[in-house]
Amino acid sequence: MSLPALSLGIALQSNLINVSADVQRGLSVGDFYLYLSKEGIKQGITLLTRAIALTSSLYFILLTIPLAETLQLLRKIGFPPLILELLILMYRFIFLLTDTVLELLDAQNSRNGYINWKTSMRSLSLVISQLLRRSLDNYRQISLGLASRGFQGQLEFWHSTRYCSSLRYSLEAIAGSLFLLISLGYYYLC
Repeated sequence: MSLPALSLGIALQSNLINVSADVQRGLSVGDFYLYLSKEGIKQGITLLTRAIALTSSLYFILLTIPLAETLQLLRKIGFPPLILELLILMYRFIFLLTDTVLELLDAQNSRNGYINWKTSMRSLSLVISQLLRRSLDNYRQISLGLASRGFQGQLEFWHSTRYCSSLRYSLEAIAGSLFLLISLGYYYLC
């Protein structure tokens, strides 16, 4: 979303000489000059590639490592317990919400709730209100369950195995990180 803000520039017609070296293409609008900035486009490309790389890395981690293992690692490195508990509860509620929405939509479809625009809007409002009601019921049930089990302010998890780092994987991770650092340095030198 920030790519247009990075690549576009605006200047007064009187200050056009100061920005002429950075102008890729431009357009005069009254007393203003709108232009594409060469440096802004370069920063935008760098930002876009980093965002795509970080997003794909995050998806790789989220889709390949079980949440319990990720939370255990975050707890070991000193992540705040409150944020970890919020992550656990949000993860749990995601599946509850999707199951509830699918059940409600199936019920509405079976009653021909989406035949025309008017009934679709009415059915959608019913689904949303029922989703809110059921979500609050699920929250109450989870709260009662935690209270009945003696919740003392921190969720604890049992882990059956302890992780032992492998020399091979550690060396591969270090080699990959060095390769990325060297290639990044080469990119900035060119």
